[in-house]
Amino acid sequence: MHPSYVHPDGRGSLNLPAKFCKAHFDLQVKMVDAKLVFKERIWPVKYLIRKLKTSTKFELSSGWKAFAKDNDLKVDDVCIFELIHGTELTFQVHIFRHIDTSSNSMEPSPLKSSTSFYEA
Repeated sequence: MHPSYVHPDGRGSLNLPAKFCKAHFDLQVKMVDAKLVFKERIWPVKYLIRKLKTSTKFELSSGWKAFAKDNDLKVDDVCIFELIHGTELTFQVHIFRHIDTSSNSMEPSPLKSSTSFYEA
């Protein structure tokens, strides 16, 4: 996760990959209710399309900040969002925690910071 996605004072939204959104979502709908599912709990979020002067942004907002806080997301954690077909707009979220290896422990290498999307 990038710092702006998980910092308590951040803007409270998560940018989604444009290529993924253009391939899977109706581009005429500018805002829709969505759900994030993790460990049998559901967080309501808003999926937004924002047109800027030079680009279009696809993002999750209005609920992303609560999801990040409730799940104690940190910088360098990795979330994979699995689009659940046959639902309105629901993502099963898989969280992989960053492991700090600065203490010379025998832990695996830390994960790189990223947010990935894939279809199930």
